[in-house]
Amino acid sequence: MLCSFLALPCLGQPKANIAKKIVVSASGKVGGLTAEQFIKNTMANPSFTKGLSAVQQQELAQSLQLALSRQILHAKVPPVLPSVTRLSVHRATQIVGEDYLHAVWSLDDAMGNTVAYLKMGNLSEIERTKEFHETVKDLIPQFDLIDIEYPLVLEEGERAFPPAVEKKIKSDFDTDFFRRYVRESQTRAITPFLLSVVDTRGVTFSKQYHWNNPKLSLSILKDKPITAEEWAQVRGFVRAFNAAGFFHGDIPRNFHLRRGSDGRLKVTILDFERNTTNLNDELFFDEWEELLLEQDCLVL
Repeated sequence: MLCSFLALPCLGQPKANIAKKIVVSASGKVGGLTAEQFIKNTMANPSFTKGLSAVQQQELAQSLQLALSRQILHAKVPPVLPSVTRLSVHRATQIVGEDYLHAVWSLDDAMGNTVAYLKMGNLSEIERTKEFHETVKDLIPQFDLIDIEYPLVLEEGERAFPPAVEKKIKSDFDTDFFRRYVRESQTRAITPFLLSVVDTRGVTFSKQYHWNNPKLSLSILKDKPITAEEWAQVRGFVRAFNAAGFFHGDIPRNFHLRRGSDGRLKVTILDFERNTTNLNDELFFDEWEELLLEQDCLVL
């Protein structure tokens, strides 16, 4: 169930706003009622319609219908997080970055679809990943023009290893190659934990800066530049979790932007290792804004 606060303007009276807290389910029902039933009951309630003319009542009904349809359309169903035993894992592939080897394995099913990630990290990173979720889960509904995702911790410790690939993963990190090419492997790659799948195909500030390829960056946005309203929500989201006391510390490499097939801007945040500086994460967005504008990826 999703709980949202909808401001419903009466179109005939611009200064009048009628608001109600509405719970919308993934099936499109409100308090067990269909949208049509809910609107009918609302319009029959004198506290909503008192003092309104017939025309204004009709406009109110239209506003309710519009608000509900938008809310149902954008409702995000919380994912059913699988347990290790329920994951259908066929293959584990260690991820190679542009500059170094990652202590992360993509866990794929028999069809080649990624179903989870196995990461070797430390307890601090695991706790910060959980902390980020607790910090932002109630902030996200404020930013309705963008879709925000981040990995969730599914399991940790020895229980995180899917049985089918446990031997393979352990053989990967028990090598000199792993210890040599994974950054600070002795302190950063200690404890295994299982993460839910997120989409990492977006453009980051770091990628965009090093690619210096406006056409490629714009293609990830499906040739539809970020709007001023979307960008304001991106920055507002970062500002909000900083204000709540969480600082990421490595936004340039781990904050991904892309446009989905539905046309909406997708934001993916990764990697929550300990940030020792507590710097305002939004500080670098001025520089990214300049780069996005320069490459025609943002319209203000």
